[in-house]
Amino acid sequence: MQKIKFLAMAYFLILTNLAVSEEQLSFNWKNSEVVVSEKMTKNGSSITAQYLISSSQNKSGYLISQTNINVMTFNGQTISEETKRQSPHLSAAFLIPNINVDQKGNIIEVVDFDGYLSQLASLIPNPQYAEALKAPQMISLMKVKSIERWCYWVCNWVDLDIQSDSPLIETTNIEIAGLKYPQVTKTEYHSQYGGSKNARIVQSTIASNEQFKESIQQLSKKMLSEFDQKQQRIDDMDKLDNVKQSILTIALVDPSTLKPVTVSVETSTSVDTPTGVTKQVEKKEFSFNWK
Repeated sequence: MQKIKFLAMAYFLILTNLAVSEEQLSFNWKNSEVVVSEKMTKNGSSITAQYLISSSQNKSGYLISQTNINVMTFNGQTISEETKRQSPHLSAAFLIPNINVDQKGNIIEVVDFDGYLSQLASLIPNPQYAEALKAPQMISLMKVKSIERWCYWVCNWVDLDIQSDSPLIETTNIEIAGLKYPQVTKTEYHSQYGGSKNARIVQSTIASNEQFKESIQQLSKKMLSEFDQKQQRIDDMDKLDNVKQSILTIALVDPSTLKPVTVSVETSTSVDTPTGVTKQVEKKEFSFNWK
């Protein structure tokens, strides 16, 4: 009898753990709207904006769409309405295409990607930029950039293994513009962070090896040659060394819906060149006001 009770209790605990696992991270935005406040910081300058993100259910899952981009400040100073009218390119940095996602929050497709590129070109009325957007390598890069925010907010956490007692460490291959390079990702999950119902996810991704350097060199050469740059600049790509990129993402999310509360992403890139080390740091900070 004691053995039967023990087995019954063990079976109950297993079922409980499985149930918790299913409930801890579950994408469930339904038909909802959220006002997103975003701050971008790069090269010592910062710019902030707000926009509306809507989620509407469809046959495949959900349509995620963006409206009402309002660029608000530059380096802490309020941007006037006149400046906004004269500088439509300011909102281009915050533009997100419509995206179809499945029931779990994984991206199925970018809706009308060509229309998205056309909208970017209209916001940045520069013939060279419009021509650049037609290059195959630039198109491939923009496909990655266009879904970046959704992955920071949701899709990076969809299939996260949160049962691990220690940080989850994975090596994956990323493909950009037809070139593949490996990256190592470390993810930590903290449930009921700060005594709240929300979970805190800390993810660091590092790409730094010979294969990554070769990929960057090949991609840079392709881009330079596409725009008829001088051969010397193309040859200089072979002199790059110790190319390293790290991305630190910290997200506070509601695990029962995968609705984010706050997300910050810091991307640091460093390259050894013949003239010294070049380093660039870019940070994006998001806060979400759900309606």
